[in-house]
Formats: sequence, structure tokens, C-alpha cells
Amino acid sequence: MKLSDQEIELLEDYWHGKLSAEAAGKLEQRLRDDPDFNKAAGQWRRIARALGPSPEDLAIREQIRKKLQKTMSTKRSLPWKLIGGGLLLLAAVLFWWLRRETGYQPNESRDEAVYPIAQRYFRAERIRSGTLGTNVDKPEEAAIKRAYTEGRYREAAEAWNKELQTKGDNRNIFFLAEAWFMAGYPAEAVPLYEKVLAMPGGSDSDVGKYHLALSYAAIGKKEEAKSMLEAIKNSESSYKDFAGAILSELK
Repeated sequence: MKLSDQEIELLEDYWHGKLSAEAAGKLEQRLRDDPDFNKAAGQWRRIARALGPSPEDLAIREQIRKKLQKTMSTKRSLPWKLIGGGLLLLAAVLFWWLRRETGYQPNESRDEAVYPIAQRYFRAERIRSGTLGTNVDKPEEAAIKRAYTEGRYREAAEAWNKELQTKGDNRNIFFLAEAWFMAGYPAEAVPLYEKVLAMPGGSDSDVGKYHLALSYAAIGKKEEAKSMLEAIKNSESSYKDFAGAILSELK
């Protein structure tokens, strides 16, 4: 499917949290109902994420987008499909080279239709509890907190990961999971939340269970997510209202 310039602009505004609740809801509904649009959106998000925010990279991204759209809009005969597939593969290799990253490469697996819903409920719960981006208390963690509150979630995640590796402070595991989830990598958050719940006393963490359920939903493990959310909804947890609301959207 060929994405129009307007659709790409709409998606990028959505991913950056610039849409109104009504516009975001309509877009989420289309992502759920239109598999071709969902697939094209996921493909473009991977392209956008692969390049940095510098003007040079953005210019290259725009050139590649136009090339891809021109190819994808051509008559869909088998040879053109093969050529288009080859160009996409070449673009992926080019993006990897442009980034020139030698560090950790996170798992990008996620359900493009469900992740935005899970992210919305995640943010709503963190804002209600007053802990979105404010859950650090050491001076040396101020830069990480600033990156998180400014929406530079991947930067925050990589910084937390470094803190965890160098200091072995297990409390950072939860914050690392939060940052990966908000950065758009729920598959990275899942094993971290599972580890939190496996720690002594961790099985009693309602917020850990709630976040793990959202992460399961975001990577397509809907049955596991629904099971956890049902248990939360039927408990005395302060998260039961959130659990009931997101269950109604997952059905």
C-alpha cells in the first residue's frame, strides 16, 4: 500500500503525541481495521526510526520515501513487486549504515495497532500516580530524568541500561522497562517486568503486573495480557479501572 504525504504526516504527528484525542482515536481505529494501512505504517515507522533527527538524515529519509512511494505506486506486476522488495531491503541496509551504531540493538517487535492503545493507558496511569519521568532521586540520574521527561525515551533507556550494568542496582530494572516501553520497544520491557515480578516481594507489585500486561498486549500476546488484566480488574487493586477500560478495547 502507498502512504500519501498526508497519511505520513498524520502518523508522525501521532507518534510524537501531537494529535488530539479524537484524531488519535480515529487513527487507532483505522490501524486496527485496515491491515494494509497497519503494515505500511509499521514499515514507515521502522524507516523513520532507523534515521537520526539531524537535517542531513531527514533529507535522506525524504529522498528515500519519495523513491519508495514512486516504486510502490507503479503497476503491481510480479517483476515490480520483486524490484520494490529489493529496494526496501537496500533501504534497510542503507539505514543501518547511516546510523553507524555499534551498541545494543533493541528488539522492535510489536503490534502496531495495539501498542498505541497500551501506551495511552501506560501514560494515563503514570500521570495519575505522578511518577511519569519523576521516579529518580539521585543527582547523577538527573540527566536520565531530563531525557525521559523531554520524550527522549530511547536515550533514557540506554542510560538506565548503562547504570544497571555498571552499578547493578536492581531498582533501575523497573525504570529501564518503563523507558523501553515508552521508546516504542515493548518487547524489551517484557523480560524486565518479568524479572521485577520474580524478585523477592515482586509478585505483590500491582504496578509491575499492570505494566507487564500492557507490554504483553503491545507485542501481540493478547491472551496473556487479557488474563492478567482480568485478574487486576477483579481485584482490589488501584489499577482495576484501568484494567477494565483497556480490556474493553482489546476485545
